[in-house]
Amino acid sequence: MLTPARTAPGARAWSGTLAVGPQRLAMGLVLAPDGNDRWAGAIDIPQQKIEGLPLRVAHSADGTFTVALPVTGNARMELREADGTLVGTFHQGAFTGPIEFAPRKVGAPVAAPAP
Repeated sequence: MLTPARTAPGARAWSGTLAVGPQRLAMGLVLAPDGNDRWAGAIDIPQQKIEGLPLRVAHSADGTFTVALPVTGNARMELREADGTLVGTFHQGAFTGPIEFAPRKVGAPVAAPAP
């Protein structure tokens, strides 16, 4: 059984916005070590009524997080930490786009995307 990311010791949270054409989706991401080099993750996407969706998370030796969302279209993110932020690429179906997450307090609400 996976540890719920939000309540795991060492949990860290970030907020980001994904631009999909004219639409901007606010996302809240939580990642936490789950022991034995495993990771737990959860995502909030308020505009899609997604809250606390558990994620499959892999962390490679080079520091890259590969985060798989259990949704249609094989959605995933490849993220690297850079100066406290997570930067990378979001993929779903034929769509690929850049995404960046800034730190936020675990449990803090996800802010609406900037216009």
